[in-house]
Amino acid sequence: MHYLAILIPEDEGGYSVLFPDFPGCATQGESQAEALAAATEALSGHIAAMRESGANVPAPRELEAVRADRAWAEENEVDWTRVISALTPVRPPLGHPEKVMVSLDSNFLRSIDSYAEARASPAAAR
Repeated sequence: MHYLAILIPEDEGGYSVLFPDFPGCATQGESQAEALAAATEALSGHIAAMRESGANVPAPRELEAVRADRAWAEENEVDWTRVISALTPVRPPLGHPEKVMVSLDSNFLRSIDSYAEARASPAAAR
């Protein structure tokens, strides 16, 4: 499932992110990519909390419906000529750790381990 995120460029740099379907849910990022990554995290957490509390999660609105919502735009000071709209995916809620036993080809297992080690090394963090 995807919801609309509105990225608002800030005068001092970076972007604020608002979710028209979720008043009170917002985030920010220094770049568009960072703002979009933060949007996925914020929205997924917000929806998980809503579900946990028994609140109804609204259906996503189309961009045209949000743009027609003048009250929302005025309340949030959205200038449609300056913003970026993007669809934000909602990650499924994380479950609990579960131990499983699987059998894998030994070469495949070594390649997974090698990949994981390379991703975890300090050089990979650059």
